[in-house]
Amino acid sequence: MANGNYRVNLLFAENYVPTQVVGGRVFSVKINNLPVLQDFDIFAAAGASTALVETFNTTVTNGKLVIEFDKLCRKSKNQRHRNPCRLAMPRC
Repeated sequence: MANGNYRVNLLFAENYVPTQVVGGRVFSVKINNLPVLQDFDIFAAAGASTALVETFNTTVTNGKLVIEFDKLCRKSKNQRHRNPCRLAMPRC
């Protein structure tokens, strides 16, 4: 990837019925090691089965654009703890 300025569009929709509740799927996102979304909850932001686009500007300086997702897993019904989990995401 060429170094330069880029606009990154992340497209989301909460289509999985068991997580169609506030707090059902919460995660954070970094682009090139900079936090862009913290404790993001798709359902709380857009509701069920509704498309949502979050747009961010970033600069590539090393030939790489790295997008990281860090899921916050539920420890119990009333507690969450930060635990990196895999999110379903295609590799490009």
